[in-house]
Amino acid sequence: MRLTLNLPDGLLERVMDATGDTTKTAAIIAALEAYERLSRQARLRALRSGDTASRVGKPRRGTAAMNTVLIDTSIWLAYFRGTHVEWADRVVELLDRGEAVCCGSVLVEVASEAVSPEAAQSLTDALRGMPHLPTTDEVFSYAAELAAYLRPTAPVPPMRLLVAATATIHRVSLLTADTRLHAASRLRPLRLLCA
Repeated sequence: MRLTLNLPDGLLERVMDATGDTTKTAAIIAALEAYERLSRQARLRALRSGDTASRVGKPRRGTAAMNTVLIDTSIWLAYFRGTHVEWADRVVELLDRGEAVCCGSVLVEVASEAVSPEAAQSLTDALRGMPHLPTTDEVFSYAAELAAYLRPTAPVPPMRLLVAATATIHRVSLLTADTRLHAASRLRPLRLLCA
């Protein structure tokens, strides 16, 4: 899309310096993408501070870069419900430092806990603002390997296995409250940050 902009003197040059981009177009795109990412992160914070009980139902029973942390569903649900302040503080810290990532399995699990389709959409829209790790064929293969390995001692739901496999394959830390995943680190290196 072509666009004419009236910008304050020096602003575009400062943005180009900050982003390291050599063209005006690239600098504007980078700035807009950063703004969009920050806006979605702010929405995540607002969802927690607002009426989260109306968005996330009560818990059901039985149900790649350095410093990058994949936040597990168990942590997100506690964050949105406001049930563990220390976990929420850790999520905010990771968001503020730009170290938090998400994956498709977490989106599905969080949406499945929402109390309405509108709440599910609101939650997943906010989580989509974060960088996402892809669920590749290698992730699926490793999740199947993990399932076979953990089944005799600590059976883990398939979506949780996909989250652990995603963190392992992409070599990122996993922030989780699910103690069953400790055994997964015996099969392949997985850095668990226990809540």
